[in-house]
This record gives sequence, C-alpha cells and structure tokens, in this order.
Amino acid sequence: ERLKVLLLEQHSVCGGCCHTFRRGPYAFPTGIHYVGGMNRGGNLRKILDPLTYDPRNDHLEWDPLGGNFDTIVLGEAGKDMRQYKIVGGGLEAQKVALKKQFKTAQEHEAIDKYYDHIEKANAAMARAHVLKCLPLPMTKFLRLSGLHRLFARNFRKYSSMTLADMVNSLTDNDELRSVLSYSWDCYGCEPSRVAFIMHAQIVRHYSTGAFFPRGGPREIAKKILPTITSSGGAALARAPVKNIVLDDDTGRAVGVEMMDGKVIEAKCAVVSDAGVMNTLQHLLPKDFKRRDKLFKKFFPKQPSSETSLHEGSSALNLFVGLRGDH
Repeated sequence: ERLKVLLLEQHSVCGGCCHTFRRGPYAFPTGIHYVGGMNRGGNLRKILDPLTYDPRNDHLEWDPLGGNFDTIVLGEAGKDMRQYKIVGGGLEAQKVALKKQFKTAQEHEAIDKYYDHIEKANAAMARAHVLKCLPLPMTKFLRLSGLHRLFARNFRKYSSMTLADMVNSLTDNDELRSVLSYSWDCYGCEPSRVAFIMHAQIVRHYSTGAFFPRGGPREIAKKILPTITSSGGAALARAPVKNIVLDDDTGRAVGVEMMDGKVIEAKCAVVSDAGVMNTLQHLLPKDFKRRDKLFKKFFPKQPSSETSLHEGSSALNLFVGLRGDH
C-alpha cells in the first residue's frame, strides 16, 4: 500500500541538517560537510536517487571530493607537522594507502587487524539489522530457540568495546592510534566513549570516498519535498509538535498534537527525528505509564557503557566567510 507522508518542521525552513543560510555574499551549509556511499551503484545512492528525482531537473548529482578526501595533520604548525592521507576506493585501498605511510612490520600488522575488525563489526551490525527486520513471531521463535545468537554473533563484543579499547589493543604507537581514530568527530563522541561498532560503520560509510551534493545540501531537501507532495503528502514549516498522541489501550503512537492544540492522526506510524532523549523526555505524554521506566532504562543515573545511552559531546560551529582569489 502506498502511504502519504506528512513532514512537520518546527524551523522556518524544511530541511533539518540540510538547511543553508546566507549572510551577505556567503552561503553556509549548517550540517552536511560530506557524505559517503554516494558512488553510483552504492546502496545509499540507490535509496536516495528515487527520493530526490525531480522530473524537471532529473536526479540530484553528487560530486566526489577526490581520491584523497581527508588529510590528518598532527604536530605543531610550522614545526613538526605530519600529514596522513585517507583515500577512497574501498577498505582495501585505504589499508594499502595507510601501510605506505607507516613503515614498520608491527604497524602493518596493527593496520591489518584493525581493518579485519572493521569488516567483522560491520558484518555483525548487518546481521543485527536482519534480526530487527524479521516478523515479530519469527523473532520470538529465534529468541526462544536460541537461534538468535547466529544473528547476534560478535555484536555484543564490538558494541561493548570502545574505539579506544580497540586501537590501544592493536598498537602502542600513539600516532597510529590517532590516525585510526580520527573520524570520531563525524559522530560527536570521543574514542573513549564510543562503541567500536559505531566507528566501524563510519569507516565503512566513507570507504568509497566522500561526496558533496551539487548545489549544496539544500538541494537534498529541495528535491525530496516534491517527491512527498506529488504523492499526496505535505511538508509544513513552522509546525512545532507538542507531543505524540498514544492509544490509551495499546500505548501505540496514533498521531501528534500540535502546539496550537490541533491533533493530527497517523494511519500507519509516527516517526520522531528529534533524538531518543528529546522524544522520551519531551514528546511522550507526561502521563504515559511507561515513560519514566523507559527513560530510566536508557538514561540511568549511573550509566553503563553496555546497557545505557548517554548524550554525545557538545560542539560549537563557527561559520567564517573569507574573501580572496580562487
């Protein structure tokens, strides 16, 4: 069955992290710096191409940022600066490029083991996704029979191990540790706090290189919105949601209540993109019986890295416009 989508955006412009604002002659993208997996034939590209197809202007185009899409600079500027280049072309190409920049046999062994763990962690995550997508009766049967362990193999191992734990176990070389951990800023959590399985997905995501949407990130929203409206849906800006409406008997989400008191019913599902903490703390009704229980489960006063979630690190973005010759 084909479903209609209603997008509710509290900001004045739809787009979220794809939003771009202008100050004088400068245009500043607020969220997206580059995206992986956008090579032709890539899985993410296959998903986004149909969503961003505009009959008038064809598909959204993604420009590759070149073979060497990231450069890691260590040391003090002007003194002892060392540069390490990260390339696309697949995990094997990345591994070969790094081994050319680190010379010893011990470093090569550490790099080989690191990428082996990256592959195994991604395979574990893929199996976990399959388990989540199976019909609920089948999932219950697998759990009761113990067969779910086939899908969960290595998942707990890599989700309970931090990135710092992994790289520290592979090498004593602090420089190599830094290079293997460099992309932690993509998900905003330090190596000592982030699960290795999360980091492995980011490494895999950028394994074929990095890409930028032609025309800037706002083109993503600009091309997706007609896809929503042409199918009978709607996208509303300045539409803040007060809370999610739940069925009294089942506790199932059946709609949303807007700030003005208007209730919009949902035929199929309500999807919150506000993050798990904001959703549990601010969007679920205060009288929902399971609300406090869920919140304490996910965010206990004494969090455990294995059983609970925690907020990511705060960051400050500074947008600077520079004039000069190009």
